[in-house]
Amino acid sequence: MATRAARHIKKDVGPERALKGFQDPKAGFRDRDFYVSVHDFKCDFMAHGLNPNLIGKNIWNPNGRYAWGSLQADRESIRYRSSWKWQAT
Repeated sequence: MATRAARHIKKDVGPERALKGFQDPKAGFRDRDFYVSVHDFKCDFMAHGLNPNLIGKNIWNPNGRYAWGSLQADRESIRYRSSWKWQAT
């Protein structure tokens, strides 16, 4: 699903329309317990396939209500790894 979502952003409709589509239950980006969520490098939700009320919420603080502690480590790993580049296939 992540690869399909990346392709949807990059090749199909672009970021603005894709983010709206990820939130639409009929757009095909939700399957049982799986859904697409997108956040920026400040850890603000840009799209959330299950709960659109989370859009704009920051999930950086590991003690906060919407936080995931491993997100900080993932973000820093991606940010400082110069060879990393997302590629939709």
